[in-house]
Amino acid sequence: MFARCDREQNHEHLPEKRSFRIHGHSTTLSIERAFWLVLEMIADDEATTLAGLVMRIHDHCQVVNDRNLASCLRVVCLKYVELRACRRRRRGASGKRPAAPGKSAGAARLAADRGPEDNACSPACEAVVASPSWPGVSRP
Repeated sequence: MFARCDREQNHEHLPEKRSFRIHGHSTTLSIERAFWLVLEMIADDEATTLAGLVMRIHDHCQVVNDRNLASCLRVVCLKYVELRACRRRRRGASGKRPAAPGKSAGAARLAADRGPEDNACSPACEAVVASPSWPGVSRP
């Protein structure tokens, strides 16, 4: 998988720090650049700022008693990419790979990396797609 990465893609795994004010408190988060790209996609889809999205995810993490915000952000990104891929397969399992979502090349590759044999959604993905919005983030 890594052999297929070009020079730009190799930098997506590097951690990147960003600072936010969450309910009046300054915090700095360090997560990999690829996750920041997906979070920016989610913020665009939600018509909010990245800071607003991070605060919403933070609030949800506090509700479920998960104190590790960076970990929670990564999980939200993975679920978002999984839901996008699942919805594309549900819309038309033609055997073709799904089209690239959004503007993030890394997220597009991740979502498109499933082959034609993955036409069906996993049971967990089916449950999330059928349910109301997943923790404060609308479905793609």
